[in-house]
Amino acid sequence: MTFAPDQELEDLVKWLSPLDFSEKHNTIFERRARDTGKWFLGHQKFLAWRRGECEMLWCPGNPGVGKSVMVSLVINELREELPENTALVFIYFEYKTKYTASQLAEVILTQLARRRITQSGLESLRKWRKAGNHPTSDKLFDILKAEVESYDRVFVVIDALDEADTEIWTQLLGCLRPLRGISLIATSRDTGEIEFGLRPYERLDITVDEEDVRKYIEGRLESSGKFKRLLKTRRGVHEEIVAGIMNKADGMFLLARLHMNSLETKLRITDLRRALDELPNTLDATYDEAMSRISNDNEALAHRVISWLIHAAQPMTIRDLQYALAVEDGMTAIDDDDLHDEAALTSVCVGLVVLREDAGHRTSSKVVGLVRKSFTC
Repeated sequence: MTFAPDQELEDLVKWLSPLDFSEKHNTIFERRARDTGKWFLGHQKFLAWRRGECEMLWCPGNPGVGKSVMVSLVINELREELPENTALVFIYFEYKTKYTASQLAEVILTQLARRRITQSGLESLRKWRKAGNHPTSDKLFDILKAEVESYDRVFVVIDALDEADTEIWTQLLGCLRPLRGISLIATSRDTGEIEFGLRPYERLDITVDEEDVRKYIEGRLESSGKFKRLLKTRRGVHEEIVAGIMNKADGMFLLARLHMNSLETKLRITDLRRALDELPNTLDATYDEAMSRISNDNEALAHRVISWLIHAAQPMTIRDLQYALAVEDGMTAIDDDDLHDEAALTSVCVGLVVLREDAGHRTSSKVVGLVRKSFTC
């Protein structure tokens, strides 16, 4: 084994792959409610996988149940007690960001290299960079195989297989699964195509624990200044909100989140109680309700924002969206006076549009996205 000078190694891995899922992971992990997910981390099937008693653990779940947050909990749990000579790598897929299998192999190799790299692996990186050429797929997978098998064990955590091209994830897993010491865990929606492609596997469905939903709602109530001011002397209303949202959320964290966003806009207890009674109990109806809350003054802008995000061929940064919205007939140039305020572009969409980190972008700018990929105007 070898340890290259820190700066040299960092330069080499950044040259090999600019993709970095760390910021996306941190953003998702921060969305969790404290002390949630314990049922999963303590489940006998997860613990058996962690001990190496099964090589592939598939964790399907319905939309909105919190699969990505659960993945972030798994990553942090493994990080906290990672045995010596064991590595951890992870990938978060997102439907509008497309990767090749080689790009994913490169990002796995960079994550391994940041923990430790063999002398031959280091020399290969130096040689490729000096020549100015990235390795061919065959050479890349050869060095990846050598690096993986230099460890006793490598945990590979993958989120949202259903949001990646089938050809890509099957090619990647086809290269990883035969390697000695690989332990794979992956989330996705429950589809026959993925189920067939992952065989053989152990299965652990991701569902919503009612106590986790309660902790999420109570966490929102306790951390929001708006809720605190409105409910400071009304503990009974606090309990009404918790019970009402749990009843309407129907086992979906996403639905609970959208309902809390809606209630947070209310200025009186009377309005809050009325809204709580009228909350829809399906995602589609919830999106309709959110669209109805867009003010008349902002309706045209909000629809343009959502339309751009639905039809964009690739993820848009906030800067991309600002310039797209600034274009008008007859314009020959755009300057800063034509651009909408960054915060306004998300606030006018009442929680339907969010900023997120995207590992596929070389810039530090955040990517703008819809809160749910299947949402349409």
